[in-house]
Amino acid sequence: MFVGHPLADLSRPAISREDYAMANMLDSTKTWITLMPGSRVKEVSMNLPAMLEAAEALGPNHEFLLPVAPR
Repeated sequence: MFVGHPLADLSRPAISREDYAMANMLDSTKTWITLMPGSRVKEVSMNLPAMLEAAEALGPNHEFLLPVAPR
């Protein structure tokens, strides 16, 4: 399956979910959903608004992560 995002192939964190949550100010009891709108400016501008709207509709029982590409 082709995902199409450069962060999709990163390895899983080597720390526990709880430690990761604490280090990144996340709630470990909530479901985390990563929003990956694309890697190009045009993809982000076209995809992110709809993703944010969907995230808002899912409500407060989730935490949404928007990754930043490594430099």
